[in-house]
Amino acid sequence: MLAGDILPAVKDDNRRSDIFDRICSVEHIISLIYIYAEDSKWLEPRVRILKELLPNNSKGSIAE
Repeated sequence: MLAGDILPAVKDDNRRSDIFDRICSVEHIISLIYIYAEDSKWLEPRVRILKELLPNNSKGSIAE
């Protein structure tokens, strides 16, 4: 964890450790995280296909 594999956007090791400890202290399943993980499994292949179809110089989101 201290290597930044978990929460890589948090650069401060102490802050990352505090956040990780707080997440681990939750005694029930965080449904939003579960739903996100399940949705990601379904969406990831489709996102890869869309990225292949769009020109490399595309900027912004698909909605734009």
